[in-house]
Amino acid sequence: MEKDLLLVLSEKIGCMYLSDLKFIQDKSRIKSALQHFETHDFSLQQWNGAVEYLTEQKKEFTSPNEAKKFLLDVDFVTCQRA
Repeated sequence: MEKDLLLVLSEKIGCMYLSDLKFIQDKSRIKSALQHFETHDFSLQQWNGAVEYLTEQKKEFTSPNEAKKFLLDVDFVTCQRA
């Protein structure tokens, strides 16, 4: 059974619910956790889904490495809707 990237991320950060990821004030915690994720542990579809969920931006990367790099470089403050 394939692991779910967002569920694993929320557990690593200590969120009670997956939806709590969107409300974490210190977004560096997300980036810190993601740095330890191996891109090959999750499908490209899951990486693209994580980008959309966490940034509210629909992007289609062609490799998990691109998606992970985007998440590590993105400014979460400017991509969240008010």
